[in-house]
Amino acid sequence: MRDRVRQSGPVVVTLVMLACLAGFSRLGIATEGVEEFQARSKAAIDALPMKVGDWVAQRKQLDASARNLLQPNAETTLLYQNQRTGAEAYYAVVQVQDCRHMIGHSPPVCYPGTGWTITFGMWTVGGQAARCAIGVYELSRTGDRR
Repeated sequence: MRDRVRQSGPVVVTLVMLACLAGFSRLGIATEGVEEFQARSKAAIDALPMKVGDWVAQRKQLDASARNLLQPNAETTLLYQNQRTGAEAYYAVVQVQDCRHMIGHSPPVCYPGTGWTITFGMWTVGGQAARCAIGVYELSRTGDRR
């Protein structure tokens, strides 16, 4: 009896695995509406305001190595400058077709790779009812500070 179980074990395992594969093959990757979503994302990113209060934006090019890595569907990098104070702030948004392109592309990885030095800090905003901690990256490189 033990020999029969031992001999039929691999056959049973193989049949179970084939049944699982057949079941998983019926699960499709959601592709309906993806092109419309990407078109809406691109339109929203292209429509970002170039002026917000005293802040006026100038479009900047995405670094070529970042573009190659991310392969974006849509992206923009805006350098906002406060017309009253001269303060500057970058705002970047990238929508990728495949989220796997984002792996390893967080600020602590990306910016030092393009020559920036990062100082990280936390700000806490809000009142007593609700508080929120925000990660703030201060970027600098020789002769330039953001």
